[in-house]
Amino acid sequence: MTHRAIRRSVRPLSRLTVLLLILLLHVGAAAAAVAPGDGDFQGCHMQGQGGNPDLNRLKNRSAQVSTTEPMTVAQINALSQPLEVLHGKRATWPAGTVAEVSALERTGVVVEGFLIGAKQSGTESTNCHRKEWRDYHLWIVDAKDQTRAQAVVAEVTPRWLASNYGWHLQTLGRLAKQRARMRLTS
Repeated sequence: MTHRAIRRSVRPLSRLTVLLLILLLHVGAAAAAVAPGDGDFQGCHMQGQGGNPDLNRLKNRSAQVSTTEPMTVAQINALSQPLEVLHGKRATWPAGTVAEVSALERTGVVVEGFLIGAKQSGTESTNCHRKEWRDYHLWIVDAKDQTRAQAVVAEVTPRWLASNYGWHLQTLGRLAKQRARMRLTS
């Protein structure tokens, strides 16, 4: 059970780590995703380099989901997050917490909303701290007039970017300025 005040204070973190939205589909602007190959990516292992190897493996997964559940951004933001996910690596979590979070991670989700922001992240342990391999962070909201405070953040990893050549930051930035409607599948 998560205390409501703590849940509110960690929403940006939970959006980024608990629900990893990987695949981008923009109606009329981008082709359906092409999944990257399994395993290491250009010398970077699935567990990355340093940081939290379990989280890195999740971020670096390449399998497309077989079944999905439609959710709104508001529903994703309302998901509870156990306190343990804020402290330490997954290997230190109690079994009940691992089971609770694992169930969420196995759930395929389709979210339709509006893209309001796109930027390239800094280097991360997930991507072996390589400057040329940086995620794109996308802010998605339910309504055009909402702000980042109501958004979920989707990460598009270098593995997916390398397999989907049409996904350019400049294009995503232009779509964000237009607050374009889009669909994300994870």
